[in-house]
Parts: sequence; C-alpha cells; structure tokens
Amino acid sequence: MSGYVLPVRNYLQASNLLRRWHPSTGEYPREEIGPGWFHSESLRLFRNQRNFAYQGCLLQPDIRDSILEAGGRIEKCSVTIHHHSYLKYHNFSDIKRKQLRYLRIGLKSLKAYPRNSALLFHLGNILFLYRRDARQAIPYVQKAIRINPKYVRSYWLLSFIYQRQKKYCEAQKVLNKALRADPKEKDLTFYFLGDLYLRMLDLSKASTFLKKSVILNPGNPTAHNALGVVYEMRGDNRGALSEYRESFRLNKKNTYADENIRRIYNALRRHKSD
Repeated sequence: MSGYVLPVRNYLQASNLLRRWHPSTGEYPREEIGPGWFHSESLRLFRNQRNFAYQGCLLQPDIRDSILEAGGRIEKCSVTIHHHSYLKYHNFSDIKRKQLRYLRIGLKSLKAYPRNSALLFHLGNILFLYRRDARQAIPYVQKAIRINPKYVRSYWLLSFIYQRQKKYCEAQKVLNKALRADPKEKDLTFYFLGDLYLRMLDLSKASTFLKKSVILNPGNPTAHNALGVVYEMRGDNRGALSEYRESFRLNKKNTYADENIRRIYNALRRHKSD
C-alpha cells in the first residue's frame, strides 16, 4: 500500500458554513476543546518514497496523482486525526497578513497553472475577504466556475461578492445555478438563498428557503438562528425563541443566538407585565 487517506476533524469555535460545520457530539474526548468541526481528508504515506512527488500549484499541492501515475495504491483508513489549530485563529490582522502572502504566491503560481480552478477560487476568496476588492475578485471566481462548473463553493462565493455590491438579483441567479451544480449541497444553498431574501426583507421567501435548509440539515445552528430572525421580524416571538434555542443548543459558542434569546425573554416579560 502506497498511501492512506485519513479523516480529519478540524475544530472551530464558530460555525463555518462553507466548510460544513458539525456540532461536537462527544464521540471523542478531544471534542471538548471545540464546539464543532468540519471534515477534511489527509493523504499520508507513513513511509517516504522518493518516486512520489507533490504536484500542482504551490497553494494546492497534491501527491495523489503522483502515486497513481507510479502505479501505487491508495486506501481509506478509519483512524481520525483531530486538528485544533483553527481554534487559535482569533487575530484577524495576523490572518490577513498570512492570506495576503498567499495571494502573492498564488498569483505567481497562476502563471504556471492558469486553469487550476481551486487556485482561482482561492485567489478570488482572498481578494474579496482580505483585500476587500470585490471588483477584482469577480473575474477569478467566474473563471473558476467556467473551468469547474460542479464546484458549488465558487457559486456561493460569487453570490457573496454580488451581495457586497448590493447586486441582489445577480446573487439570486448565481445561487439558483448552485442548486443545479451540486444537488448534494442543497441544504446550504437553500440557507444562502434564505439569508439573501432576508437581506432583501422578503420574509416569505426567506422563511421558505430557511425551512427547506433546516429540514435537510437540522444540525445547522446558523440556519436556525436566521429562521428565528424571520419569525421575530414577523412578530412571532415564541417561534423565534424556539429557533434561537435550537441554534444555541447546537453551538453553545453562538453569541448571536444567546443575545437573541435574552432579547426575546425580555420582550416576553414586558408583554406579560403589560
């Protein structure tokens, strides 16, 4: 056997929808360190072999193709790796400096790998989030979609960029394409559509898509919190409280849900005293 693919649980303090955050359930003792995690995979050799080499752009190196080209075998392994480094990322300025270094490296790599859709997505993401340059980010993300139209995260990112520019109709069109691009990710695309309509104050459509999202994935604390906001804006405080409670139950670090619960309790107390 040449290589083994191991599952990785990457622990986070806050829910990260793009990385499909899962609440910790106590299956492993080390889960107590973080309230939730997202899944990734790590390919390990366990014995270094000189005939295998990393390939691809500098930001997205991969040894998988090299193993397969050499006739090697890769097998999945059930041993779980617990990764806690993301729990240390609290200083945005430090993250920004690191990401802008990646940007310089990535732009150089793009000359050698101009059709690497993962690299294009990564560059667009850095330009949008850390350079705050939505206009410059758009061409990279659009090209990533043309090269790999099945990668749903590119559609999500493009919709976020359009929303930053207040181009809500464009964002809606992109998210509708995302539904067709990867039906397996419908629960998150429904959430993003619900959140978009909430921003547009279309509470009826927001409620429809957020309910679809929590039906498909009841473990999404952010979707429950957003649905609670819709109920509260409609004047249904009890319905809102139920959703905020569920959001907080799923992620005890969810300060938004905690604040929302306190506000609703205060409103109900005032209503009762009146």
